[in-house]
Amino acid sequence: MNWKISFVPKESDTKNRHLEIISAIAKNRGIHKSRWKDFISPPHPHKIGLKNSGVKIKEADKAISLINKYNNPDFPIVVFGDYDADGITSTAIIWETLTALGIKSMPFIPNRAKHGYGLSIAGLKEVIKTHNPKLIITVDNGVTAIEETEWAQKRGIKIVIIDHHELTEQTHPADALVHTVQLAAAGLSWMFADYLIHKFDKQKTVSPALELAAIGTVADQVPLIGPNRSIAKHGIEALRKSKRLGILSLSSASGLNQANLTTYNIGYHLAPRLNAKGRLEEAIDSLRLLCTNNVIKAEELTKTLSAANSKRQDLTVQLTEKAKSLINDKNLPSAIILADENFHEGIIGLIAGKMVQEFWRPSIILNRQKKFSKGSGRSIPGFNLIEALRQTEHLLEGVGGHPMAAGFTIKTENIPEFSRTFNKIAAEKLSPEILSRNLAIDAQILFSDITYELLIALEEFHPLGIGNQTPVFASEKVQIRQLKKVGKEQQHLKLSLEKGGEVFSAIGFNLGNKVEDIKIGDWVSIAFTPEINSWNGRSQIELKLRDIKFENY
Repeated sequence: MNWKISFVPKESDTKNRHLEIISAIAKNRGIHKSRWKDFISPPHPHKIGLKNSGVKIKEADKAISLINKYNNPDFPIVVFGDYDADGITSTAIIWETLTALGIKSMPFIPNRAKHGYGLSIAGLKEVIKTHNPKLIITVDNGVTAIEETEWAQKRGIKIVIIDHHELTEQTHPADALVHTVQLAAAGLSWMFADYLIHKFDKQKTVSPALELAAIGTVADQVPLIGPNRSIAKHGIEALRKSKRLGILSLSSASGLNQANLTTYNIGYHLAPRLNAKGRLEEAIDSLRLLCTNNVIKAEELTKTLSAANSKRQDLTVQLTEKAKSLINDKNLPSAIILADENFHEGIIGLIAGKMVQEFWRPSIILNRQKKFSKGSGRSIPGFNLIEALRQTEHLLEGVGGHPMAAGFTIKTENIPEFSRTFNKIAAEKLSPEILSRNLAIDAQILFSDITYELLIALEEFHPLGIGNQTPVFASEKVQIRQLKKVGKEQQHLKLSLEKGGEVFSAIGFNLGNKVEDIKIGDWVSIAFTPEINSWNGRSQIELKLRDIKFENY
């Protein structure tokens, strides 16, 4: 891994060095001094609104007019969601808001295996049979469902789309298209719900669930800048104080302190549990958990989601190993494309992500079936996945997604030609620089720089995520005092490190293989993030290693 160090502080005084370090981190994230105040204290999403988030107000007003027109208890409005955490939280936000405003509505989460992705004909048929709506509001899907929208409209159903995925070149026939790529679906749903309340509830007795918007925003891995940062920052504050039974139960089952929840906790603990049921079975239980007012029900649903997540974890490990066995890592193609009938449809995106981590190539995994196959891809920085997939659209039945993640359906007979075509596109766009795995390091620092004062200053960069990554530092000429492998499979590396008389404990997750290259007394360079580790009432600074290099000092 190549290290790219942006800055080396020059001041000798610790306080001034801290100021230099903080300024360097801000500069690396494109935060000018004039924007610093808004960055550390972003405005509340309510003050930003739809218009400043890239949404056409004319379309939002059309949507509200349709909601007002079709507010009929005999024909409930259906909120047609998606089965991932962003889609589930978006569904909850819109459905709860409509209900609170006295508008009869019903949520619908499609089944991955039964209905496919998004606004499908199969899903529409079930919605019509079950609820007979005159208005359907899609959330986190719909911008590519042109034929499906027209199918519903021919049957007298109006379609409002609330979505953040990339638009196609074809004009969408939706009756209202509430769209932006600046927000996750949950953030967009919150902004629309807030606008809806403004139109319907002049007394402001209702407020949309900002904590759910934060979960969806972080889970969907959108850049945490601009409106997304406002959603995440204020939403996490709401999440930490939430009395929502599903959140309380899910946090407890995950072993988390709700009062200190972070983007990491959302991304690696809460969201995977919410996602698991939709990957393997029915995602409706995840929606029920978020919306339930029954303590016993919340606990039961949490157990169900946790069990599904454990099953998902085991399946991911198993299928990732199978995928790796199919790769000749001495002759890697420009893009990794693997198809197999055993690749579970709900896990293929996760496998693709694991393949990217392992081989640093755009990766596509397909659940091969007799007639049609489903594919899911993940990319690397510098390669726009959805743009590349749309160049193969003549071979696909449907495609949607983002520059870094996308999914599609394909006739199985077209997979070989698709593989050749996509690899040709990838070969043309993937330069050696893009294919080089680089670690961006904000500053090279001394161990004497690592103080509680520095960590308190670093807190101002929270919430952290895509577009505002966790600050990473480097230190050279560091000596190993102790080392051992830890973890269930001895996959992690535990160290005691010294530099300039300062000693810190360090943990390197999934760096256990490094123990073969180093020994006590060796001098190394380390890339790391300092964090406060609290255990049994005691707190100490611990270094979370990102990489370690042996140096012949």
